[in-house]
Amino acid sequence: MGRLTEANYYQEIPWQLLEGAGFPVNYCDLSLDQQRLIDFLIEDSAIATITAAKLENENAILEEYIEENISLEEYIHENCEEL
Repeated sequence: MGRLTEANYYQEIPWQLLEGAGFPVNYCDLSLDQQRLIDFLIEDSAIATITAAKLENENAILEEYIEENISLEEYIHENCEEL
């Protein structure tokens, strides 16, 4: 699937919300200021999604690191008692 355009994202917004906020149903009917606002919100949302994915990845790495360190600590504790 290709990159979604701003118009594609806009189409995903329920028409009731658009009309209730005073926005047209079609992206092409937006004023220039409305388009800038929608484009900004979409871009900001995309950045937040990418940031969340990166944070989830870093969290998984940290959890693995903690688990490895706990296992290492247990190993040292068990084997150092014999010394």
